[in-house]
Amino acid sequence: LEKGQDLAGINGVSYKDGSGHIKHNKDRAAVDLNVLPPTPWHLVDIKRYLHRSFHQDNVLNVETSRGCPFPCTFCYCTTFHKRGWKSLSPDKTVELFKELNSKYGVKSFQPVDDNFFVDVHRAKAVMKGIIDEGLDIKMGFQGVRVDSMARLSHDDLALLEKAGSILLQFGVESGSDRVLNLIKKGLTRQLAIDTNKKLARHGQLLPFYNFMCGFPTETKEDLFQ
Repeated sequence: LEKGQDLAGINGVSYKDGSGHIKHNKDRAAVDLNVLPPTPWHLVDIKRYLHRSFHQDNVLNVETSRGCPFPCTFCYCTTFHKRGWKSLSPDKTVELFKELNSKYGVKSFQPVDDNFFVDVHRAKAVMKGIIDEGLDIKMGFQGVRVDSMARLSHDDLALLEKAGSILLQFGVESGSDRVLNLIKKGLTRQLAIDTNKKLARHGQLLPFYNFMCGFPTETKEDLFQ
């Protein structure tokens, strides 16, 4: 713009040409989070960004991944991230927690990832890394799918507890299998119930379930299910 040059070659830009026609350039490629420069935490007063959540004081929101590969019809990820998913490596994720803990005294973290547990092997590697580093931290995860957690064994869930996991915020959305199928959630009511029973054996883990109402064609019966 400063040089008055044509916008045609800039990926991710939409614009009107001289005749008023809307032009859409190619999308920009998704960013590899592992090559981004370190977040300059020293530029802000971190204490102003701490909040209370999952029974913990001084919780800091952090990001360790972006996007989600699932096709839920109501979610922005299907359009914004085009069902793509990118994450920090396990080592970089642990280093993020370690830096904020050692330099700024943050002891509780809430990853605001759309879906932290897309790669279960990565999630377990992060937990093992936290334990190996001897980090005394607590974590609450805002983006959790029932089917991802259903794949974890009791030993895996014990690993989450040992690493300091507390809150698991699930998107169940509906108790009606018909509605769940309509919104392409990829789970059933029974799977949610069975997963809850599995979690009941792990007292430190606090499951929190999100529900939505008002889907097209949803009936009162669907809602009360």
